[in-house]
Amino acid sequence: KVGEVKMNIAFITPQLKIGGYEKVVVNYANAFCTLGHKITVICGFKEGEYEKELDSQVEIVEFKARLRTFLIPLIKYLKNNKIDILYVPFHTYTSVAVIAKMISKSQTVIYSAEHGFENESQKFVRKIMKYLIEKADVLIAVSDAVAKYDAGQFGIDHNRYQVFDNPVYNSEESSVDIKCTWLEKQECPILVTSGRLAKDKHIDIPIKIVAEVSKKRKVSLLILGSGEEKEQLLKLAEELQILDIVHFEGFVSNPISYISKCDIYLQTSEIESFGNGVIEAQYCNIPAIVTDCGGPVELIENGKYGINIGRFDSEDVISNGVQAVLNILDKNIIFKGLHERTKRYDALNLEKQFMEPYYEHI
Repeated sequence: KVGEVKMNIAFITPQLKIGGYEKVVVNYANAFCTLGHKITVICGFKEGEYEKELDSQVEIVEFKARLRTFLIPLIKYLKNNKIDILYVPFHTYTSVAVIAKMISKSQTVIYSAEHGFENESQKFVRKIMKYLIEKADVLIAVSDAVAKYDAGQFGIDHNRYQVFDNPVYNSEESSVDIKCTWLEKQECPILVTSGRLAKDKHIDIPIKIVAEVSKKRKVSLLILGSGEEKEQLLKLAEELQILDIVHFEGFVSNPISYISKCDIYLQTSEIESFGNGVIEAQYCNIPAIVTDCGGPVELIENGKYGINIGRFDSEDVISNGVQAVLNILDKNIIFKGLHERTKRYDALNLEKQFMEPYYEHI
């Protein structure tokens, strides 16, 4: 029975630097370690912000290898270690893992986990990858949108995909007291967004929304995350003359501690496979305003737990965002049951979902 038999589970990740997939690995690893399973994280390179967040009982195996040299050490590892489940991301690493399993004659059950909208444009490459991906024992996607996209791209039966709830948080981890002088000084509603400061995340949208809302009432914006777009975003805030109400906190390992002190969460990506920040906000009983970008739309369940303001590039995305903020602040729209729905994303509650495909397979 699930939970009674302790498993050897290995997660493959190219690195332990900041990233959505890497955070998933950390959350799964720590929770399942707590539940008594033997957990290994196999890295191309282990250096990164998340290395220190792994439980001390989690074994880290570093191959010191990028994708092109990953196969040989993985073959050796599978030959020398009995692994019940091998959790693998991305089409490329899945392909390598399937080949390694064949050569090593390992009995491991490969979980091919798709965490994004990967695009394999070359027909020949796509054909080879389809052959290898279909040989993975279990196909997983983090949302139905990702499952449909991946199935369509490779011509794989959509029913082969299992949609896994992302392990967004661990309820046994104690909340962290934060020291943020800027947050402490705020005496008005705070909007917050979290994620990499990259072009496809379109953090310019929350900045523009706050600029417009601030013409009608006092609000401020907290931006969590780091990335190459920071200077451009600072420049935009300066041009809009709202630098005094926008704060860049940088990367934080405990976003929930910050989001809990805010009032509205914004996720304005071009495309998003899941949307951890939306769940983190719901955990704090904070509604989300999202663009029509995939996973986050599923997470607000057609307006039941948040507001969809349309595609990131639509003409009225800013005006829709402004109206959404005002409707929430004025309590014209009230969302109930936000925290309750996030229990399914507690890493400690995901053991059964994670293990069942393994038992079905064997």
